[in-house]
Amino acid sequence: MKKALWLFSLISVLALIVSACAPAATPTPAPTTPPAATQPPTAPATPTPAPAKVLKIAINGPFTGGDAKMGQDFERSAKIAIDEWMAKGGPAGMKIEYITCDDKADPKEAVTCANNAVQQKVAAVIGHYNSGASIPASAVYNENKIVQITPTSSNRKLTEQGFKGVFRVIGRDDNQGKQVGGYIVKKLQAKRIAIIHDKTAYGQGLAEETKAAIEALGGKVEFFEAITRGEKDFTPIITRLKEFNPDVFYFTGYYAEGAIFQKQVKEIGVGGVHMYGDANQDPTFVQVAGPAAEGVLMSTTPLPEMLPEAKAFLAEYKKRYGPEATGPFIHFAYDAANVLFAAVDQCKCTDYDGLVDTLHKIEWKGASGTIKFDEKGDIPGRSYVLIQVKGGKLILDQIVEDLAQYAK
Repeated sequence: MKKALWLFSLISVLALIVSACAPAATPTPAPTTPPAATQPPTAPATPTPAPAKVLKIAINGPFTGGDAKMGQDFERSAKIAIDEWMAKGGPAGMKIEYITCDDKADPKEAVTCANNAVQQKVAAVIGHYNSGASIPASAVYNENKIVQITPTSSNRKLTEQGFKGVFRVIGRDDNQGKQVGGYIVKKLQAKRIAIIHDKTAYGQGLAEETKAAIEALGGKVEFFEAITRGEKDFTPIITRLKEFNPDVFYFTGYYAEGAIFQKQVKEIGVGGVHMYGDANQDPTFVQVAGPAAEGVLMSTTPLPEMLPEAKAFLAEYKKRYGPEATGPFIHFAYDAANVLFAAVDQCKCTDYDGLVDTLHKIEWKGASGTIKFDEKGDIPGRSYVLIQVKGGKLILDQIVEDLAQYAK
């Protein structure tokens, strides 16, 4: 019995020793990356819409100096056309962007503006105001294949250069000259006729066209002299004009000088009929000339106030810019922009050849009437009328005389 107990104790001790000497169990390492969370299904990415194609244009004209209002009128009118087109999605779905450049009514500055249009990669230019600016700038546009649509530059040389991308919305000086010359000879039956211009492409051009028309009808222009733009004192030439004692004088410069000229004409006491060309028929003329403007006659293409086609545009113009806001060429600027956008919409293009081809074919019902260019880029058959200053106001909606009848 004792022997069995001793043997059991010995076996137990040995078992404990073996257990103590056995290697420890290696623990299972914890996972270093947590199990992936359940993700919701990924929605397909929304495609980014392609940017709208841009039609970039320039509005070039005088924004400072004596003709600054005309540049402002251009931009205001074009802005209405732009907004109207963008409200319906843009021409051919394009976004319209525009830049402006101040040519200061100066030929050299106009060329600078034209070169700026080239650098800015515009497709077309609305401008310029003055013929003396448009003619040199047109050479740059032609060379670089930029379309030019002028609302107002009327010297016939502009569209006689053979530049297929040059267009004008207003009539030409030779057309106005024939109608005014016919009126002076046939209606006024004037014998002592004086014409005064300002040596600019527009002013001298209109003066020469009118003189030629008068002489073709057997009349004679014995007083044909010039002022210089920017002058303020016209006493010497007006003194000679008074000594000439005209039955009628016709001033073909711009309103900045024309208003001052008329004021001094009254002060010095020149008689006869006082007539002014179509760069004077802005209310600014009356504001500057004051009472001296009373009775003055002005030749002009029909103004927006006279045209049923311009009623909606003129209402929008006054709504935006004030009840007294107007201008003699605002409907031409509006039409210039609109016919360009219509051409883009029709051809769905902005390249020079496509635009030029479309503009030569298009017929657009505008605020100034039907826009349909001939092979030279002119609108044939533009008529002219006479308006008058009465009661201290330039009466914009009353025609004194339809001049077209006198060109026959």
